[in-house]
Amino acid sequence: MENTTKEDVAKRNATIVTEAVDAVMQIFKSKSFAEDMAYTIIRRSKDEAPIPMDNWSPLNRLLVLMYTRDARGWSQWKEVFRWVKRGSKAIHIIAPTTRKIKAEDSEDGKEKIIITGFRSIPVFRVEDTEGKELPTVDYTPAKEDLPPYLDVAEYLGIKVKWQPMCRPALGWYSPRDKEIVMCSTDYVNYFHELIHLCQDLRFEKLEFLDTNYCELVAETGAAVLAHLNGIEGFHHASYEYLKEYTRDKSDKAALSAISGVLNMVEKVVTFIVETAEQIKLEKQKE
Repeated sequence: MENTTKEDVAKRNATIVTEAVDAVMQIFKSKSFAEDMAYTIIRRSKDEAPIPMDNWSPLNRLLVLMYTRDARGWSQWKEVFRWVKRGSKAIHIIAPTTRKIKAEDSEDGKEKIIITGFRSIPVFRVEDTEGKELPTVDYTPAKEDLPPYLDVAEYLGIKVKWQPMCRPALGWYSPRDKEIVMCSTDYVNYFHELIHLCQDLRFEKLEFLDTNYCELVAETGAAVLAHLNGIEGFHHASYEYLKEYTRDKSDKAALSAISGVLNMVEKVVTFIVETAEQIKLEKQKE
């Protein structure tokens, strides 16, 4: 029996990835989509402690949830023994200014509080504070439900965590915080962020790239990783997502744009597959 060399393994991985890319492209071209799979969204647990944002207006909550799942004023953070980091930038919410009207000055003879205007109040993200740990609920999926290639992110020094949805995204990769945040337990959504991570760390810095290009690479790469792992029911949603990042959102433009990123997709997916194998080999030697 012949010994398998590193070159043989690399060639085999390249072939597997290329075949998966071709298969996904064929599905996109033929639109032979399997039945759509409903995406899961992590909702905030009723067991989680209340936070000041719970009492804010819907507009203020929406404004802040674009950036974080918990924001408070300077003194509110101090009350829970956390302090705002030096240099942190505030998010500004709007609060009414009020005035009390005495009963004798009121037209109906009742004491009341009226709104006289609005003022801006600075609040800071929990990510921009440090100090005592806040009580939290662990949203990490059960071990058997963790996504494939989770160890790849950890191997590359990136923390992966799950939390309730707090912005119009099912997950995101933060180079600054060195973490992937997931608001969904679906593997495909994790794959999307993992592609972002590996493209950024191994091949080209995302901050210098066009957003449309990055999203095309990430979503196409996620589709390929899902195909490699036998996951179905996502192709239609992925294809529609990809169309949103093309010039005129047509089928022709989408297929052309996807074709234009396949070289990078193959590189990133191959890197992920090879890194996963490297991790496996290192564990076997332990």
